[in-house]
Amino acid sequence: MIQRILARFRQRAHADAGTHRNLLLAGLICLIAFHFCANLWWLHVDNHAIRADEARHLLSARTHYEILRAPEKSLKERCVAMFGVADIYPPFTHIAGAVMMRFVGTDTDSVTLVMVLAHASIIVAVWFLARSLWAPTQAFVATVVVSLLPLYCAASRYFSTDYLESAFVIWALVALIRSAGFRKAGWSCLFALCAGLGMLSRQTALIQCFGPAAATFIWAIYREFTCKEDRRGFRIGRIFTTACVVVLLCVMIPALWYFPHYATMHGFWQRRFDKPANFYPEGLWLAHFLGLIQGGLFLPPFLLALAGFVMALRKIRHNWAYGVVVSYVVSFYVICTWGIHAYLARYLIAFSVICGMLVCVPIFSIKRQSVRRLCTAVLIIFQAFQYGNLTFGPYPFGS
Repeated sequence: MIQRILARFRQRAHADAGTHRNLLLAGLICLIAFHFCANLWWLHVDNHAIRADEARHLLSARTHYEILRAPEKSLKERCVAMFGVADIYPPFTHIAGAVMMRFVGTDTDSVTLVMVLAHASIIVAVWFLARSLWAPTQAFVATVVVSLLPLYCAASRYFSTDYLESAFVIWALVALIRSAGFRKAGWSCLFALCAGLGMLSRQTALIQCFGPAAATFIWAIYREFTCKEDRRGFRIGRIFTTACVVVLLCVMIPALWYFPHYATMHGFWQRRFDKPANFYPEGLWLAHFLGLIQGGLFLPPFLLALAGFVMALRKIRHNWAYGVVVSYVVSFYVICTWGIHAYLARYLIAFSVICGMLVCVPIFSIKRQSVRRLCTAVLIIFQAFQYGNLTFGPYPFGS
């Protein structure tokens, strides 16, 4: 009798868990569909002037499209020709734009669909990142909060190399966490693939992927040295082997473009280093913080992110996913500030997404459930207000 009652409770618990999981999956799909439709609507009603870098990238995508549609050449010859186009930027974003021109249309909105799809993929990547940190419900809330960030949303409506690079960088972080410190070869190779494609989208993907990867490798080796189990030497050797394969792939994939265009790449980095001392009047060490306050997060979430960063430091010991997040933030800031001496607002796309996840750390750490739910609701309302103001505010009547 008692066993039957317990069996019924277990069946009901499993059914409730399955229902909850399906509801979260439906919510994630609805969230992606909402942002996808909102971006399509924005592209339809907006008529901004195309200039500067966006115009340059669109023209480059057109050049690749002309090569792609050349009927007298084979597909292999066309691919080689597209990678041989002389440009300061790697070609992957422009090739993606050319493919979109081939199958969707040659207008600006059709080309920018590449960024809209990248935006949707980042939402999925954020969900996987959040699941590495929190329970499913909290992960979904964090995904909603991040999906409403101003810079992350606004940048998806312009054709640029930075946005596709950011998508690959965030997916690389997902794979890095799932690799369990380079123990799992499949996820490790996926990290190398995403990092390599990110570097084929824009050169700066290197400075975003290097820090977390190096920190994860050091953590993995340290964990094995402090472990008292047998066959420690074998596991360390396997980690070294996997890491070598990752480095090799990270070199080989972008080498398709970087080696033939070494002089161009060198000139790109040279301009990043050669800046006058007063190039950033407010001080370079403050530039990234001000960028987050002015457009990446805005002030209240920025303060929450600072608190979340401090709290995440204490959680690294129990969950290395926090270590990947923290090492990314620290390495990106240090390399940009004291390494390449560079700041651009568009460099902050992936950085703002990761900081957006740190916004949720202090909220989810509140013990009292009613207070936690209230703070979560206030945060989502704040994010939704500024998202609506930036997206729908300029076009109240769809005109």
